[in-house]
Amino acid sequence: MRRSAIMAAAVAVAAVLAACAGSGDDDGGSSATAVSTQAPAAAPVTSTGTAPTAPSTAVEGPAHDVVLWFARDGEPVSVTRTAPETGDVARQAVELLLLGPTAEEQATGLSSQIVSGARLNAIAIRGQVATVDLSQEIQAVVAGAPDSGEADRLKLGQIVRTLTEFETVKWVRFVVDGIERTFPAPGDGIYAGLLNRRVIDDGKDGPPWIEIGPVAIDRTIVHFAGTADVFEGALQARLVQGGKTLIEAPVQASCGTGCRGSYVLEFAAPDGTTGKVTLEVYSTSAEDGSVDEIARHVLTLG
Repeated sequence: MRRSAIMAAAVAVAAVLAACAGSGDDDGGSSATAVSTQAPAAAPVTSTGTAPTAPSTAVEGPAHDVVLWFARDGEPVSVTRTAPETGDVARQAVELLLLGPTAEEQATGLSSQIVSGARLNAIAIRGQVATVDLSQEIQAVVAGAPDSGEADRLKLGQIVRTLTEFETVKWVRFVVDGIERTFPAPGDGIYAGLLNRRVIDDGKDGPPWIEIGPVAIDRTIVHFAGTADVFEGALQARLVQGGKTLIEAPVQASCGTGCRGSYVLEFAAPDGTTGKVTLEVYSTSAEDGSVDEIARHVLTLG
């Protein structure tokens, strides 16, 4: 598949947070509901800052372990901390990460590429996507850090790795004071759309180009979401049973051609549909309209 310059269109944060939520009216027909999109913005150049040092504190009362990711000699390294029990472990992990390594951890060579003063505005997890809204300090570079692309590999990687320690998180989307941003990646790359460990380490996206994520079924109504990096983010989705297409609709990924975006769709299969059906999400060739990339998920209705 041809890979060309980035042509991004980002799903509005509110739509991402609503992934797979709600259902359509079951009127006995076939319907599909998609979400709208808006363009992301590039992160502006910012001044350098200093790395934080977290205070060493003893935990009293109920506690649990939390895994945080820092860096040593330019490579990601994890540490396990004891923290107070909380009902919002993802928020706690990010807030602890932003405080940086303790003096004791720094003595072992650990450091952070996240500057002092960076704050977590909000975090929401829907459909295995964690949308993280951070203050503008996240765009700064620690003094003495490598070039901005390499610094972002470590900085964004710290957050992505920390959050993907949780089974509920597979991808991370970055928002700065309410606006989705792109960040420089090593070389001439760019971090945009949804990120995971592989994308962070490679500095670019790669196969599989289309993934189907969480699928929820309510009788004949199918709610699903996923990720894709295809030309202009243009996709088609369909339900197939016995070689017959029951319903088909276009769907737009939030980012495409060089960055991975998310998509959300809802299908209402024809009334009375039961048994095994195959959900297919695919892209088509601009040359002849044939299927280019495809992902499949088998499910049971009724």
